[in-house]
Amino acid sequence: MQDCHEQLLEHGRTTEGVYQTANNAVERLEADGVVTEMTRNKQNRVFRAEEIMEIVERPVRELPDPGALVDVEQAWNLPER
Repeated sequence: MQDCHEQLLEHGRTTEGVYQTANNAVERLEADGVVTEMTRNKQNRVFRAEEIMEIVERPVRELPDPGALVDVEQAWNLPER
C-alpha cells in the first residue's frame, strides 16, 4: 500500500499530464481562432468561443432550421478506408 507522499507524487504526475494535454488543445483552438483568451492571466484563464456564443445567445426564433444545416443523407456516409 502506498503512503500519502507516494500517492501525492502519483497524483501530481497524472494531473500534470492531463493539464498539459488540455493546455495543448486550448492553445490549438486559440491558434485556429476558435477561442479567445479573455483574462490575460497566466493561471485560471477564461476563454470565449465567439461563434458558438453568438449561436447560444440567439433568441430561439432566430435559429436556423436544423435540416438546413446538415445534409442528413450525406452525414451518415463514411469515407471508404
